[in-house]
Amino acid sequence: MQIYSQKDIRWSWRKLGWCNTTFAQNGCCVTNLAMLSGKTPLEVNDILKAGGGFVNGCEVWWQKACNLLGLEWYGSSAKPAFYPTIAKVRMANGATHFVIATSNNRIVDPLDGKEKGNVYHILEYRNVKAPQAQPAPQPMPTPEPKPVQNTNPYPCKVKITGSPAVMVRTKPNTHAPLGGDKRLPYGTIITVTGEVSGERVNGNDKWYVTIKGNYVSAYYCQGEVSGERVIWRMEMTSGM
Repeated sequence: MQIYSQKDIRWSWRKLGWCNTTFAQNGCCVTNLAMLSGKTPLEVNDILKAGGGFVNGCEVWWQKACNLLGLEWYGSSAKPAFYPTIAKVRMANGATHFVIATSNNRIVDPLDGKEKGNVYHILEYRNVKAPQAQPAPQPMPTPEPKPVQNTNPYPCKVKITGSPAVMVRTKPNTHAPLGGDKRLPYGTIITVTGEVSGERVNGNDKWYVTIKGNYVSAYYCQGEVSGERVIWRMEMTSGM
C-alpha cells in the first residue's frame, strides 16, 4: 500500500470536492481512499467529483465512492470487519478524523503520512476493503499427444499356399503377363505392400501387391491381414 499525506505539497492546497476547504484541512477521507485503491489523492478527488461520490460539496458518500474506485463497501460498524480498513477517530482537541487501521493498535495517519501506534480514540469503522489481487492466469497444460493407431496393416508377410506354385502377374488378373519371379513355390513367404480388387479367383477378388509392384491372388495365400499385422515365423523369404 502506497502511503500518502493529505498535507503533501502536491495537493495540500487543492480544493476538496466542490468546497472551498483544502486537502490539508479536510482531505483525510479522500487520502485514505487513495491509499486503499492504489490511486493518488488527486485522482480520487477527480473521480468522486465526476461520478457523484461527494455529498454536501465535499463529504464522502462511502458506498458510491467505493463503487467508483473499485473498492468493496461493507458498511459502518463499532468493530472492524477486517484489516486494513478505515476508522473514524477523535483527536485530542476533540475534532474528528479518519485514519487507516492496520491492526487493533496500529494505524496509517494521513495527517503526517506515517504508520504508527494508534494515539486516537476510535469511534467507529468504515469497512472499506481493497480488492484482492487476482492470480495470474495459468496457461492450459498441453495435452499429451495420443498415440496414433496404425490402421493400415501393410506392409506384412503372407504365405503362398497354392501348389505346386503360384503365378506372379503384372496386373491383378490371370491373363496378365508374368512378372517378378514369375512363379512362387508352395510355402514361400513374401512381403506385400497393399491390396487391390481384380479378377475373381474362385470367388475371391483380392490381389496382393508385392514390393516390386506385381500381383498375387489372395486366394492362393495364407495369413491375410484383418486389423492386425501377421508375422510368419519362417526363415524363407522372397523379395517380389
